Amino acid sequence: MNTVDPRTLLRLCDYLNRAASDHDGEALTSIRFASRLIKTLNLTWTQLICHSLSPAPKRVKTYTDQITEMFEACFDATPTGSYRHKFLESMANQFRKKGYLSAKQRVVLERIYDEIH
Repeated sequence: MNTVDPRTLLRLCDYLNRAASDHDGEALTSIRFASRLIKTLNLTWTQLICHSLSPAPKRVKTYTDQITEMFEACFDATPTGSYRHKFLESMANQFRKKGYLSAKQRVVLERIYDEIH
């Protein structure tokens, strides 16, 4: 199996985290998005899961690690008290409570992260 881009894996993890939602519509939509994403990679669920169960040569960052690192970098580059900093704090608090970001929140965080890198 080819290496999958870390951002794509991050999106997949986000979809799978939201599949645990108590809201049936959100859970079903998340699974469908995840299935479409896997299909665009020309993979099957079986290939993806079996590959992920094989020993990794090094520690792979988890979804939470990646999001946390992005928040930390954004906080470091954003003046405290600014609108953007307050917005990031709000999003980070929601992430800590829920354990995931919405698709829109993830896109915004990635955009801010890309601006500073």
